[in-house]
Amino acid sequence: MQKHISSLPACHVVGSVADMGKRFSQAWNRAAAGEAVDENHVTRLTIQTMLETVSPPLRLELLRYLRQHGANNARDLAQALGRDYKTCA
Repeated sequence: MQKHISSLPACHVVGSVADMGKRFSQAWNRAAAGEAVDENHVTRLTIQTMLETVSPPLRLELLRYLRQHGANNARDLAQALGRDYKTCA
């Protein structure tokens, strides 16, 4: 019977998507070379990385501005950021 879940406890790491990919490719290459690989990593992304992955950079700019300065309405926010009111979302 093939084992699908590692018997090792998960190693929790805070890092980037690139870090996660690097660990994966290194394990893949070791397995391809015939080495027994039994790793279990959980990568916890930084808040910045999660926001950049989920939201476009312009939306992050908008959220940062709101947090620091606030705005009475969307038109004021768009004007402060030098953006078109209709696309300021």
